[in-house]
Amino acid sequence: MKSSALTYLITRAHGLHTHLLTQDTYKTLLKTKDLNNLVEYLFKGDYGTEISKIPSREINASTLSKVIYSVLTSRFYHLIAIAPSDVKEFLRLYSERFMIENIKRILRAKHSLTKITSEMLIPIPREYALINFSAMIESATLQDSLELLKATKYYQILEWFSLYRKYNIITILEGILDKIYFERLWKATEKLPDSRESKEILGIEIDLRNVGLIIDLRARDVSPETVLSISFRPVRLKSEDVNQMSKARLDSIPDILMRTPYQTLAQRLRETIESKKLEQIDHIIADELYRQVKIMMLRHPSSFSYVIGYLIMTEIEAQNLIALITGKELGLQEEKIRETLHF
Repeated sequence: MKSSALTYLITRAHGLHTHLLTQDTYKTLLKTKDLNNLVEYLFKGDYGTEISKIPSREINASTLSKVIYSVLTSRFYHLIAIAPSDVKEFLRLYSERFMIENIKRILRAKHSLTKITSEMLIPIPREYALINFSAMIESATLQDSLELLKATKYYQILEWFSLYRKYNIITILEGILDKIYFERLWKATEKLPDSRESKEILGIEIDLRNVGLIIDLRARDVSPETVLSISFRPVRLKSEDVNQMSKARLDSIPDILMRTPYQTLAQRLRETIESKKLEQIDHIIADELYRQVKIMMLRHPSSFSYVIGYLIMTEIEAQNLIALITGKELGLQEEKIRETLHF
């Protein structure tokens, strides 16, 4: 039997889910004639208060992206604040994905020798910021930035620097960060109420991210042994599936996935790989995550897994809005922007 505190959290997640943008809203936003019209529409919802703080002359894709990330993180941290003790630590761990993303942004900048500032990071409240991002930004080299992770839970990434240097592929370091994150998060699911359902929904994300990582590395001719060592422990996939994908040619990976619970993804991946549009892989995987999470939320509306599903949906909304505002600022056609959205 669920505690009253957990029941309240799940009920609250249902209420907050009604604040997310609907399919009809996205269709309306797609038809707005420019960025200013899109902003006028966003004023009506959860983004209005933060947007109102931006001087009208400074409204652009960059400043609006900060607002979107601010709303996204506030949604996460609000649930942590009201969560009962038996799930609070899991949600804190789950929210570390923002910290991981900030580390990745810094490492990408160091890798590409481009400038990055703290303004380009996702805003994280001090009590949740476990990494000295300012010091990482100010470090002279990528290796120096990595050294600052030595005293953190992500210290293992240092062991992979030589492999990164061998291939000069930043995805190697990003994959290791995700691997450490998901392994810790998966272990934390053991203590959750509704553990089976929570593992199912988290397992979908882990498997899909794993497939994307493997395709990215194989496309860059990283050795099968290295790909396998970086890949995550599978959940709904079998170990043999991951082993085969790590060794396979790109055009054979969809065939392997056809024997798994991810047949729908396999069909879309086949078309994308055959047309050599590998830049669309991340989008297709996010589409599949959106589709499967929606199904899971409908299937288990009274489970803690619904809370996880809601948080995934808030991330997808943030991705959609950033794609929308960027497309409007660039003056892209409605159909071109639609192709970048998940709904």
